[in-house]
Amino acid sequence: MPSRAELNIPAEAPVYVSAAFSSKITPELSRAWVEIMKQVPDAHLILLPFNPNWSKRYDTQSLLRRISEQWHEAGLPLDRLRILGALPNVADLHLVLGLADIYLDSFPYSGASSIYDPIVVGLPIVARAGETCRSRQSYAMLRDIGLEDWVAASEAEYIDRAVRLGRDPGLSIRGSRRLSEATAVPPPFIDTVRYADKLAHALTGLVAAWDRRTAELQAMPEVMRADRIATQAAQLGFERGHFSKLDVLEEIVIPYLRHGDRRHFIHVGSNFEATGRMLLAESWIGILFGPDGRPAPQPGRAPVESDNIGIAALIERARFNDADFVLIDAAGNDFAILSALNFGGMSAGLLMASFDTGLPGQDAASTEQLLAGMRLNGYRSASLAFAVDSATGRSKLTGIAVDRLPPRSAAGVLLFFRTADDAFLPSLLGWLEDVTREAAGSMAVSDHPEVSLQEIKAAE
Repeated sequence: MPSRAELNIPAEAPVYVSAAFSSKITPELSRAWVEIMKQVPDAHLILLPFNPNWSKRYDTQSLLRRISEQWHEAGLPLDRLRILGALPNVADLHLVLGLADIYLDSFPYSGASSIYDPIVVGLPIVARAGETCRSRQSYAMLRDIGLEDWVAASEAEYIDRAVRLGRDPGLSIRGSRRLSEATAVPPPFIDTVRYADKLAHALTGLVAAWDRRTAELQAMPEVMRADRIATQAAQLGFERGHFSKLDVLEEIVIPYLRHGDRRHFIHVGSNFEATGRMLLAESWIGILFGPDGRPAPQPGRAPVESDNIGIAALIERARFNDADFVLIDAAGNDFAILSALNFGGMSAGLLMASFDTGLPGQDAASTEQLLAGMRLNGYRSASLAFAVDSATGRSKLTGIAVDRLPPRSAAGVLLFFRTADDAFLPSLLGWLEDVTREAAGSMAVSDHPEVSLQEIKAAE
């Protein structure tokens, strides 16, 4: 294993090290490290981003190019940076960590296994806590051994702590001594039996809470649920500045259908690049039609030649009557496409179509008539109305109504679900409550972007 001399690092230089693997080293993180190196001019940084236990293949060039560009832009000489290749085993990793004075944890994807190694070696650690489980692992481990004050609540605090440790060797030595004392007794986080018991209780509680909430939503009287959906939709429209058809697809439709056993879809329209890609990313298989209901080419293929026998017959010929989702965004032709489908032979769980009361044949009366016709076909509806800001072109949610249009709705999305499906509306309401709560929380945080560590701990 290399020594400081072999790495051409002066014996007296403060040395930072991080074994965060390459995918954790985001541009935000590597920029923070650059700032630390700027403020500690004699420091060196050792990175170990290519752990063979995480991957056998790494895009090394992209990472090296980005880090070197950041260092060049900051005017930092690259001879203060060492990026090492994969090491044979943990013992070799510990030897390299032992060459350093300070360990830099990664954020927002914090360490877990990787934070244990500097603890074993006895390195003082600089970490940062975020708001998600994935960004709080190192915080939980350090808190477990009484070192939560080593965890910053912001990037500025993270940089400040790292700089102070690098500038003051005495502070770093005292940190190592404190860590040794804190781990004189085996840390609680290596007690797997204790943690398994705690995790089992936590997971059981989560499942029980989910079941209780699901039962409450399903038991809610129909009228009350529809009113609650309308109220929550209005609040979400106020809290969230942008909402579009893509959000409907990504946040409502795909999650609801994700656990089904049939991942076949039918896409009608010309906007496949924006919408259909989400379905392909979820391993759905589909057939494409243009806004006129004629077969459209698959991406990268030549146009399909076919008889003009109607979309219903073409779907049957392609053996896609079992498609669980039909997505229609047909440039004002949505109602005609819906009317041309053979609901006697199809079994789609959800259909999504656009409406615009300013288009011919899509005024409010025609739309209500369509909803009534779909009810005869065995489908109920949830209508989502949007308003578009003429200055920015951004749309936002203004209302959701069940089996009718929301008041004063001009354009939006119609979601049709089977009349026998008693889970969709409770699921829709549950989603509304969750995202409204999140949106309200985001607004509160945006007013106070820097949250103190004391506030984080109090919340837990």
